[in-house]
Amino acid sequence: DDIVKAEGNFYFAGNSKKDEYFQKSNKTSYCPYKGTANYYDVVVNNQTNNAACWCYADPKNEWNHIKGRLAFW
Repeated sequence: DDIVKAEGNFYFAGNSKKDEYFQKSNKTSYCPYKGTANYYDVVVNNQTNNAACWCYADPKNEWNHIKGRLAFW
């Protein structure tokens, strides 16, 4: 129930993820509005979906409502 919708994406509470399914990726991207996103690979049944999840750990002020939340493509 703790979901935030922003720019067409749904952001889930970061503390709701099961760590065993996520591996930190080296990928990052930059949005001039939100800041830098860090990515995670999602691994289920030994199959990896590269950079399928992203998170803004320190977004720009007007985007604090997505801070630490997870979105998926």
